[in-house]
Amino acid sequence: MMNVLILGSGGREHALAYKIKESPLCTNLFVAPGNSGTLNLATNLEIQIDDFSLIESAIIANEISLVIVGPEVPLVNGIHDFLINNSLLKDIIIIGPKKEAAQLEGSKDYAKEFLNKHNIPTGKHETFTANNIDDGYNYIDKMSPPYVLKADGLAAGKGVLIIESAVEAKEQLYEMLINSKFGRASSSVVVEEFLDGIELSCFVVTDGKRYKLLPSAKDYKRIGEGDTGLNTGGMGAVSPPPFLSEKLLNKIENKIIKRTIGGLKKDNLEYQGFIFFGLIIVENEPYIIEYNVRMGDPESEVVLPRIKSDFLQLLISLNNGSLDKYNLIIDDLATATVFLVSGGYPEDYQKSKQIYGLDSVTESIVFHAGAVKKDDKTVIETNLYVKLTFEQGAGSYKCAGCHACNIVKNSKIFRSTNTKRKYSIRQKMSCRSSYIIYFIVCRNCGGNYVGKSKREFRRRHSGHKQEINNRLGGLGQHYHPSNGLGCNYNHLEATLIEKVKDGDEAYLAERELYWQYQLRTFKENGGNAMNLKDDLN
Repeated sequence: MMNVLILGSGGREHALAYKIKESPLCTNLFVAPGNSGTLNLATNLEIQIDDFSLIESAIIANEISLVIVGPEVPLVNGIHDFLINNSLLKDIIIIGPKKEAAQLEGSKDYAKEFLNKHNIPTGKHETFTANNIDDGYNYIDKMSPPYVLKADGLAAGKGVLIIESAVEAKEQLYEMLINSKFGRASSSVVVEEFLDGIELSCFVVTDGKRYKLLPSAKDYKRIGEGDTGLNTGGMGAVSPPPFLSEKLLNKIENKIIKRTIGGLKKDNLEYQGFIFFGLIIVENEPYIIEYNVRMGDPESEVVLPRIKSDFLQLLISLNNGSLDKYNLIIDDLATATVFLVSGGYPEDYQKSKQIYGLDSVTESIVFHAGAVKKDDKTVIETNLYVKLTFEQGAGSYKCAGCHACNIVKNSKIFRSTNTKRKYSIRQKMSCRSSYIIYFIVCRNCGGNYVGKSKREFRRRHSGHKQEINNRLGGLGQHYHPSNGLGCNYNHLEATLIEKVKDGDEAYLAERELYWQYQLRTFKENGGNAMNLKDDLN
């Protein structure tokens, strides 16, 4: 018997909670932050997936024995490593790989090197940075269209471009590497040959040495009927894929899955959790497009309901060496899931709409994704991350929906490398806040800068990017790749530290000056000492 914690807030986490709740081994179930669906199965904790310290405290306070990490970001950022470094948590079971192994999803280049090293079929590719962008142009010239450009790091599912024109491919490579189109994620870019075939998703659960093959699935990303229209995060999925024969599955297992598990062992990568194989079938031969180090979404909603045996016992077996002995039972029935979304999605669409009729569904399972409880009503609510974060009180937060989120730090405090002091943030602010004072720290050299903006910070951030691209002003010179300092845009970290009343430009200027002197940014390593321009634009 054990208490279980699931990290995440989407449909995947609701599906995980649904399966865990079925197990008689589960005493108490918690989800952080969860959604309106998990609220019916578990206790939701208003803790964000990037707040490792609060997660750690919640694990101790609630006597958690097993943690399932749903999304990729905390895994890539090393939550597994963080938790096991606490002596009080040395016996905890964490479902999700350590940080190094999580780079199979966190870095496209790392994954490609792993695939090459272990002779796993994938598309031809090369990786480029700003330093060798000309080589990237030449590589594109040698390829045949269409051209595939992938941001090396995590880009919230938006970092892959498929382009027909060589000219446009070069332009986009410039935008990614030089203009940081996807922020830090595109500081290096994988240029890859286009593989023309049909895609599917395969899943295993593994202890790094042994594995169990879970049901396969195919998701459908386009909004319209007949697989047409704009791309989304996934409008639905089926399991099993109707075209997946036993012969093809054997090929996938022998050429890709077994070689992957063997590679983990050879490279001494500690892995305990799920592996998602994003595959494409070309002339009946499987190639891997990408690894994910967690379950997929919406695939989880069709894969997990087909598991008939005790799912929690399966996860426990990863930790006690009994995976080989576990009898995984899969339902022969097919499953399908369809996403219901507000009109206009994935472009501008109406938010906070009440969802009716869920209590009348009797022959299907309803999983919630992006839905919350408001006044005892289930409503569609985007940016769930921000909503729950804001409920925690004052602080600087990402809005989870703009390019400035790449540099904004989620925090209730900030520290000056000049004064060595810690300061509390007394108001709620996000990338979309205006009339604010912000504090920039260079994560490479420790340089500090205080600025102000009467515009939304996300718009001021665009101005700073232009300054950097054109080497204008002190900040632009500091972060330009040619500065000789080793500092670039990827080292820029911003915290929103104070908001004043909208329209009060005089007081805004006064508070900027106050913080510049308070944080000593006019001297030592302070950015304002670098002849920086006024930020009232």
